[in-house]
Amino acid sequence: MKKYHQILPNVTKEVHYNETQEYEFDYGGFRTTFSMEIQDYEGKGPNPCEIMPRSVDIEFDRLDASINTNNIEYLAMHSFNNILVTLNAEFNLQVFYIRTPVAMFKNIDIYLLDSIKIDPQTLSPYTPGSQNIIITNSHNGELVHLLFPSTMLTFEMVRIEEISSLKIKLLKNSDYRVRKEISAAQFSKGYLFVSVDQDGIDVYQIDKQLSTKYLFIKNLNQNTLQLPFFLNAVDLATDLSHRLYIVCPNNGVLIYFVSETTFESSGIVHTISNLRNSTKIAVRGDHTLVVIGDDIERSYITEIFYDIESNDYFINRYFTSTEYTWTDVQMGELFTFIQGRGYHKILYQGINKELMPQSDKHSDFLNGIALQEIDQYDVKQVQSVYKGSTSFIAITENSIYGIELQEVPPKLVCRADQKSQIGESNMRLVFNSTDCNLATFHSPILYNVWQMCQTDFNFKLVVHDIWIDGQNVSVAGLIAIIVILVFIILVMVFAYLFHIYKSRFSKTESELQDIKQKYLILETASSKNKDTTVMQDKSNLQFNNNNQLDTSALR
Repeated sequence: MKKYHQILPNVTKEVHYNETQEYEFDYGGFRTTFSMEIQDYEGKGPNPCEIMPRSVDIEFDRLDASINTNNIEYLAMHSFNNILVTLNAEFNLQVFYIRTPVAMFKNIDIYLLDSIKIDPQTLSPYTPGSQNIIITNSHNGELVHLLFPSTMLTFEMVRIEEISSLKIKLLKNSDYRVRKEISAAQFSKGYLFVSVDQDGIDVYQIDKQLSTKYLFIKNLNQNTLQLPFFLNAVDLATDLSHRLYIVCPNNGVLIYFVSETTFESSGIVHTISNLRNSTKIAVRGDHTLVVIGDDIERSYITEIFYDIESNDYFINRYFTSTEYTWTDVQMGELFTFIQGRGYHKILYQGINKELMPQSDKHSDFLNGIALQEIDQYDVKQVQSVYKGSTSFIAITENSIYGIELQEVPPKLVCRADQKSQIGESNMRLVFNSTDCNLATFHSPILYNVWQMCQTDFNFKLVVHDIWIDGQNVSVAGLIAIIVILVFIILVMVFAYLFHIYKSRFSKTESELQDIKQKYLILETASSKNKDTTVMQDKSNLQFNNNNQLDTSALR
């Protein structure tokens, strides 16, 4: 294993006593960091920092609630580029556009581009629910193939200007071999490989230039491949180098190389023979395989690293379960989705077990949604913007779901809750990845399970007791200061309230004096006026000669 190493500048952080801080770092230009370590710790007390391992956030969203209002059953699906193709129980082939916001890897959505009704007579003698249906594509999505045991229909995806103008065009083909069962289909180097279980593998040559016709080339079986065992092909997968991985329950996985020149130059290049009772396979890149199967009353999941240069392999991880049964597997950028019957498992992939922490820490279970089929969806336009994400499209009996997995990278969590931890702590932080920055590490391959890229730097944590105006003080001192400050504030508040009361009382007393003085003035003036009137009245009184009062003057 090749190892690449770089050292980053030192980092210093500060934290207060009984305070928790989480720190995230630039992981040396990695797209993803699978583990983080603390080494060479030096401090007065126990290390106040620990690693929070990476995890995954999972979101399930139904995408067709406004489209499939009648809850029509889905029979099959397939996604490629930004296109989703489904076949429902009314034999409508529907083509959807998958829309993802560019700014963030959230809230994927679909909208219907076109649909075409398939005449059930063309599918005879197909019986719904009794046989498998496969949808696949070729020529970078320009052609879509709908396969039944009895026939294969090919559709051309006609695009007029923009993708929103995509239309479906049914092409007539006839050179197809009727089989009892079909289980998988893969397109590679102009050839469509169809696994037909106990009948082996049928190979069709598809030439888009010749009116998009396909021709049956040959059937791969025990005789044509000169195998010492019977070929029962139950699943297929391809890698970037156009190798075909054939799953045979009784004999493991056969690796078949598809020649670029002539088909006759193709052939078996390797056999992984110790994978008995295998049922499904998924391949990522040129090096990582995940195989599921059932082995003597238990289900297993195995991750295999394959070296294309030496045609050699080793089993990286192996999980078994007597409780769960796995039905399908799909691999994304960072995660592998293991489908079960109502429960599912998510694995981080491509991590060499020699570099990994404990065996099954990087896995999560999902429960409650019974998926029928699932397909990985590469959102290439946002990978550079929102890294660490993988998305899948899945169907249930009558719903389409988007499944979004977002990596939460490892963090450093620091909390000093002991007096002995106050002061400085020094340690070395180490980040491990298999996804290297080419400019930094000068690695010839960006992502490779046979390499490890390591970044480390010195990390200093300064723990303060309590921080006030640049001084460290004790908790008791802080409490005393707080009490004094509260007392001073209360005194000031009472003084202010007393001042307001005194001012209002003085003002009221002054107003009462003014009113009293005005009342006295008015009373004095009224008394003087009354005396003057009486004297005038007396002067007007006259007596007659008989000394009797003459009141005429008063009339």
